[in-house]
Amino acid sequence: NILSQILVLGLTDVSEQVREAIMTSLNLSKKFDDFLAQKENLDILFIGVNDFCFGVKQNIVELIGRLSKIHPVIVLP
Repeated sequence: NILSQILVLGLTDVSEQVREAIMTSLNLSKKFDDFLAQKENLDILFIGVNDFCFGVKQNIVELIGRLSKIHPVIVLP
């Protein structure tokens, strides 16, 4: 789906600014939370925790924390 493609772009783009802008936008908007809380999208987000850019990491950790309220079984070990 399109949201998964946006997530992949937010992790694989060579520009830190693009990656951070995508993750910041997803972090600030709660209207996509139900879709982001799906297992395949959460798996993509967990990969992003290892990003070199601190801003990307910070947004992803905040986003995962918020999504843990929707789908705690997948987020919490």
